[in-house]
Amino acid sequence: MIDVLESIQPISLRKRIKGEFYRMELLYDNVYVIKEEGKIIFVIEKTYKNQKKIIYKFVISNHYPYQPPVLYINNIQYGQYLICPNKFLNVLKYIRGIECFCCASCTCRGNWTPSITLKYVIEESEYNSNTKYNIMIKIFLDKIKEQYLISDINLDSWLFHVACPEVIKPGTKYLI
Repeated sequence: MIDVLESIQPISLRKRIKGEFYRMELLYDNVYVIKEEGKIIFVIEKTYKNQKKIIYKFVISNHYPYQPPVLYINNIQYGQYLICPNKFLNVLKYIRGIECFCCASCTCRGNWTPSITLKYVIEESEYNSNTKYNIMIKIFLDKIKEQYLISDINLDSWLFHVACPEVIKPGTKYLI
């Protein structure tokens, strides 16, 4: 592994990759770096409490950290995870105040800055996954309220902190 890290050029890219590698090595089950066809592939394996294993694979160009890496989660490009059905978009705007996941993602070139780390990208993907789960909960909740409850019950502010949008940000843990 040390040989692969030492062979990365230019030196500024090598320092950045080594720094991220050593920080991630402490946090995740398995972390390794591969060089293939002029690209650097940074692989992180994480096992969750429910024994679900996820493999994050970052394909990094020589322009990193000035260009975002391409992320694959279990061999599916992260951009595919960001796409959601139209009926989710209204709820997404209601819960998070954004139009779509893609436009708000740190992996979007317009939102990317060199200070964003691979760890932050992983945290964002987990947060977006949690948000999608909350969107499904909200859709089910609306159906239940429509059929069985009084419509003016404000469960949304209790479940999703809609009254306080500042608490909805990456890294926030929800009970749902």
